[in-house]
Amino acid sequence: MQQWLTQCSTIGEYVNNRHWNELVFLDSHERFKELRSWGVRFLEEGGEPLRLSHPLKSSDLPDKENFPPLVSEVYHLRPGFPEVLRKQIVRSGAKIIDRFFVSELIQQDGRVVGAVGFHLEGNEIRVIQAKATVMCAGGGGFRPIGYPTQEMTA
Repeated sequence: MQQWLTQCSTIGEYVNNRHWNELVFLDSHERFKELRSWGVRFLEEGGEPLRLSHPLKSSDLPDKENFPPLVSEVYHLRPGFPEVLRKQIVRSGAKIIDRFFVSELIQQDGRVVGAVGFHLEGNEIRVIQAKATVMCAGGGGFRPIGYPTQEMTA
């Protein structure tokens, strides 16, 4: 795991939270199994998820010598991943509000209890009260320098 942490820190120019990365690595296998139990499909070979080399392993970056050797492998999702997650979120009782621009978080006693914003298709300001607030913008994962924008964003 130390090689993975070094890889993420170096490629991410040391702006990532190394402790958080370690927690993600320690928890990732359980999350992978959970995704599969929900019906998320991955590319497979012989009934097992196919492990592919990290996309940057074969790239010829001009400053390649500044980075540690890439040690990671990736699983590739099959189509339908977002729909499976959306169904799971709705099944949990959470409400999804798509295409909503949050301009302010409402805080009370140091906790976020809602948000103020507006739908992108209109201009009516809306106040949302919530027991919990999860904000997402893009995919979530590790986004080292030069890597596709769906990484380390969430």
